[in-house]
Amino acid sequence: LWIILTSISARAQVTADFTITTPGDSCLSRTVILDATSSSGNISSYNWTIKNIAAGTSESGSGRVLTKNLIAPGTYSATLTVSGNGGSASVSREIKVY
Repeated sequence: LWIILTSISARAQVTADFTITTPGDSCLSRTVILDATSSSGNISSYNWTIKNIAAGTSESGSGRVLTKNLIAPGTYSATLTVSGNGGSASVSREIKVY
């Protein structure tokens, strides 16, 4: 009887998720807080891209929590990409500024 013990180390997948909050009256301040605390896995980097869809301009940022002041009214696309030992994952959400 031969017994072979094999150790299998599975890398946990990373998942990207975030919430968007606006402190105070977002119509006046247009400040948004993007919070990726709900992302999961062994994450080593958080990268953001905020794109003004109508203007075609974009800004980037990094970190688990990002605060942005969106100057121009319009629709923005916020994309979070997380990376770590389990690979990478992205998620996008729309932000409407009036």
